[in-house]
Amino acid sequence: MTACKWPLLQSQRSESWLLPDASPSKVDKGEIVEFIAEDRAVKFADGSIEKDVDHVVFCTGYFYSFPYLDLRPPLIGDGTHVQNLYQHLFYQQNATLALPALQQRIIPFPMAEAQAAVIARVWSGRLTLPSQAEMKAWEEEVESATGGGRAFHILKFPQDADYINTMYDFAMSADDGKIKGKTPPRWDARLYWLRENIPLIKKAFQERGEGRHEIRTIEELGFSYEQFLQEKEKENKTRI
Repeated sequence: MTACKWPLLQSQRSESWLLPDASPSKVDKGEIVEFIAEDRAVKFADGSIEKDVDHVVFCTGYFYSFPYLDLRPPLIGDGTHVQNLYQHLFYQQNATLALPALQQRIIPFPMAEAQAAVIARVWSGRLTLPSQAEMKAWEEEVESATGGGRAFHILKFPQDADYINTMYDFAMSADDGKIKGKTPPRWDARLYWLRENIPLIKKAFQERGEGRHEIRTIEELGFSYEQFLQEKEKENKTRI
């Protein structure tokens, strides 16, 4: 933001799950709907027009692609998501192929950790996947619910947390799940609360400026789960 004339115009096609950082040098705009070449202008979805634009920087995301895997049926259609998977993870036609952490808007490390525990139990023969027909039915149900395409792998909170716990339950359902193999993460109420408040926590952290480097706990930012529970209890008593 130090290399352009202020304000920087930030156009987003879809709403971010993180709160935008407040800044006098940045203006959040809707989707770009038209480029007007003769005026070096950009028209936005709200009808506003910005003239004399020198540069437009595109951050367009990505398409899924596995050109080294020639499978039938294929993993990739139009590139917006990976198809023919069960639970966003196992290739339905041959479960010896698994693709962890494909989902978007998630916390990737606990997600991958939970999936890894399931993969290990399936590949060792200690867990059995449903029939191909049932796995295909799961995929079709998700496509119907999300509209498919880019939305297929998006797990907004609390879907991401629910998925982690689904993987936990599946892994631990093995006969020896509790005594053999890695115990996957399982999110309790505190972790759900923490995940829900990540945008606010991130904003509070950034607002500390240089002082943010001294922060070591979320409590120092004003976020306490114990206090949240106490306030919720008081609220419930008031309602009664």
